[in-house]
Amino acid sequence: RGRARCQRGENKITQLAKVPPRMLAYFWREAGISPIKKRLQVMRDSLSQADAILAPSKFIGDIYVAEGIPESRIIHWPNGVDEGQFGDWESKGATQPSMPLRFGFVGTLLPTKGVDLLIRAFQEIPLTTATLEIHGAGAGPNAQRYTEFLHRLNRHAGVSFHGRFDNKHIAEILSCFDVLVVPSRWFENAPLTLAESVMARLAAVTSDHGGMLELARDYGNALTFQANSTESLRSAMMRLIEDPELVLELKNKGRGVRRVSDDIHCLQTLMNELVGDSLDKDGDTAPNS
Repeated sequence: RGRARCQRGENKITQLAKVPPRMLAYFWREAGISPIKKRLQVMRDSLSQADAILAPSKFIGDIYVAEGIPESRIIHWPNGVDEGQFGDWESKGATQPSMPLRFGFVGTLLPTKGVDLLIRAFQEIPLTTATLEIHGAGAGPNAQRYTEFLHRLNRHAGVSFHGRFDNKHIAEILSCFDVLVVPSRWFENAPLTLAESVMARLAAVTSDHGGMLELARDYGNALTFQANSTESLRSAMMRLIEDPELVLELKNKGRGVRRVSDDIHCLQTLMNELVGDSLDKDGDTAPNS
């Protein structure tokens, strides 16, 4: 068997060696890192020509600066969120947390999103104290494999998988949670789910880096845990399970989400200012509106 495997390996190497060098170079240019480099260069060129660059978080603004974009062109510009599904959320008081406490995840099932981290952390939580609902589906060529892995990983009767969802029903889905968990390994930028957790009057638990940490501080409704740490995530969840008053406090504490209507108005004002400045530079008269 070992000899057969070696033979098959040799055959593949021989086949590769028969590919003309020019074709290998083509594959490297089109499927290797070259397209990524090209894309990054196009992005740098485009950003360098912009009069204003809107950064949804200070975190991403700092990354722009680190990539050589002049800080004077960058404007901290929080995302405007459509509050239509959530009604007059600012005047609503939060509901008392349930028992068992209801944790939830919404989003794409990817390793970078930390879904497996969340499931691992939940395994040691007593069944009578909490439940976990996972809404979302995988993406990319390994979607089915990763989703199946998540199901195999789980042995907790309190965990349920609900699959793909229509974002038109996000308010309805979030109404079934007490705590939203955003366990991403990746930095994220300015996750809309954290803004939606505020509008749904939820507490949240999120990773302590990137845009997630920034929004946790800005919104005030979230506990943070050490990114990519199962133990730290479990500890944060247990803290909420053991302290329902803290859950209620975080639910009511959420603030600072920018309405999409305000976003549109401010964007119109900014664009008028930029157009006016451009006309002034050309020696024309700036418009009044």
